[in-house]
This record gives sequence, structure tokens and C-alpha cells, in this order.
Amino acid sequence: MPPLLASALVLLGQKGGLWMRHQPHAPLPPTPACLETQRQAAEAATREAERQAEAAKLAALQRPLETPEALLPGEVREEVFHVSTACHSTAVIRRTRLSRER
Repeated sequence: MPPLLASALVLLGQKGGLWMRHQPHAPLPPTPACLETQRQAAEAATREAERQAEAAKLAALQRPLETPEALLPGEVREEVFHVSTACHSTAVIRRTRLSRER
């Protein structure tokens, strides 16, 4: 049998899975650069989560929750609160000091 034909048969046999089946090897361990990149990404995610938590705290302090109790007691306090706070805060309502007639 000519060597070229023998080589072709061997290659076809291997490709077809008749012998010398390919065994997948275990994945390689991560490189130090990869480990450093992963560590930096984890630190960045932690810093971002801390930044968002701090921003939420700051926003809560700057914008306290508006409640009808911020207005003077009266029959229509709830109605005034819900209609007026759609556009502005209760601080604006209190600052204008409108009378009941107005």
C-alpha cells in the first residue's frame, strides 16, 4: 500500500472516530493577570454598590418623604396635598402662606 494512501486512511479513521479518539483536556488554570483583572472587577463592583447606597442615603436626606402632615390641619388637607404635590413640594405650599379663601 502506498504511503500516501495509508496516511489518508489513518487520517480518515481518526476523523471518523474509529481509533485514537480525542479526549478533552482539563481547562488551564487562570493566569496571574486574569486573577488580578477579576479582583479589580470585584473591587469595582463593590465600590459601585457602596456609591449607590451612599447616593440613596443622600437622596433620602435631601428629599424627605412628603406627607399630608406637613400641611396645616384642615378639612381639605389631604386633597390639597395630593393636588399640589403633583407639581411641587409642600415647602412651596407652606412658603406662600395662602389664606383659606385664596
